[in-house]
Amino acid sequence: MLFDSSKVTFSEERASTKRHLFGIVEPMHESVAASLNELFIYGATGFLIFQPLQRLIPMKRRDPRPNYLVDAIYFIICGGVYRFLYLEFIEPLVFGFPSVRGFAWLESVHLDASQWPASVTFLVSLIVADFLGYWFHRLQHVPGFWHVHAAHHASSNLYWASGMKSSFFHIVLLYAPYSLVDRLIPVGGAWGWAILILYYANQHYSHSNLRLNLGPIGWLLVMPDYHFVHHSADRKIFNRNFGFIFTVWDRMFGTYTDPRSLPEDHPLGISYKISNMRLILGLPPPRPERAVPRWGDRVPMRQDIGVVLSLSTKSNKDRDILL
Repeated sequence: MLFDSSKVTFSEERASTKRHLFGIVEPMHESVAASLNELFIYGATGFLIFQPLQRLIPMKRRDPRPNYLVDAIYFIICGGVYRFLYLEFIEPLVFGFPSVRGFAWLESVHLDASQWPASVTFLVSLIVADFLGYWFHRLQHVPGFWHVHAAHHASSNLYWASGMKSSFFHIVLLYAPYSLVDRLIPVGGAWGWAILILYYANQHYSHSNLRLNLGPIGWLLVMPDYHFVHHSADRKIFNRNFGFIFTVWDRMFGTYTDPRSLPEDHPLGISYKISNMRLILGLPPPRPERAVPRWGDRVPMRQDIGVVLSLSTKSNKDRDILL
């Protein structure tokens, strides 16, 4: 068996929890309760922890002031409505993926983590999910998927709530690898909640206007200035630094750009005009204004997948513009 069926996945454990938000939403549907509970955690940790930190140790970028009303609407729709739709309709499909004809071999892979220490299961799950997340993130930068991801890049001023901006299909592509790993390498109990809080904290600090200098740790873990490179308005730069938690994937597959090589105040956002309605729905701009980045001069993603299969690497010089 790929996983120990007697071990409950964190998603199943979370869905079975009856008292969310101190029982306030207990009578409601489990997916609604889980969405509200996680939205509360996300908002509370951002407002109470990262908002004050941004004032204490800012990166001092000269960016336009955020539109807090628009960001609040994104927060409710993406963190509430879209999250509920994912938990209710998409995650069950992801959990059932190994039973789909042609993919049953997944169930026969021997990886029984039931005897592993909880801390080891936590670490393995985190690394595997982050590796898959890196590739799903790169997938959203290819022509056929860019517009479902564009909303996430639309902010010209990044702060802790910016990580929530997305379209529904962005949510699907963002969460699917984590749900799949939760299905195959279940992490339950306190470790399950720890990994959820870690994911949310990662979304907060990677988008926060924070100056963090953690020395050697900053070489391994994604810091705000590292992720700000990915949000650059320059199309040659926003195809860099795809990693969520670990920087090793970008370093390994040639998508790394050192934040110190760019001006601290390099512009953020997207370089074409589009309405928030189209962004949140994952639609392209109207044809007269389709000034989207050119994709034809990018190295095909299949070449990098070949790197994974062959365990070889290419130089950054040969891969200046990726995908």
